Amino acid sequence: METVEEVQEEITEEAVRLWHYFGQDETPARIYMAIFFADEPIGLKEISEKTGYSMSLISTHMDVVERLYDVRRFKKAGSKKIFFTCIHNAQETMEKRMRELDRTLENMLASIEKAEKQLDGKDPAAQSTLRHIKKLKNDYECFRKAFKKHNARP
Repeated sequence: METVEEVQEEITEEAVRLWHYFGQDETPARIYMAIFFADEPIGLKEISEKTGYSMSLISTHMDVVERLYDVRRFKKAGSKKIFFTCIHNAQETMEKRMRELDRTLENMLASIEKAEKQLDGKDPAAQSTLRHIKKLKNDYECFRKAFKKHNARP
């Protein structure tokens, strides 16, 4: 029978593999899993002990961890120490990420449309750039359409 630590490590390794699948460094995944498995809010020192990473490296990656995962930072009353906790609400986190992605796609398409207007009717070099921008616009419109269709599912 596996120990609790072995089970946690096995799950952490799967999270790291998933993170690598998206071409990302494993550090945020390992930090997140240390917070995820903590029974109480956890500080940088404890995360360092669990992951083997320096507190400096952890601090560098915490913005990414907080942005991508359901992790919140806070200070306890009367303390200067920063703690982190996992909210354990994957659905809420995914919905938030999907809204952020939708806004990002919307902003990208708006930038592309602005560039099209600025380059329309300009010199031949601008026309070449405009052709590339139109291809990019098509790609982003297809992606956004697929994204909207996927998110419309019940």
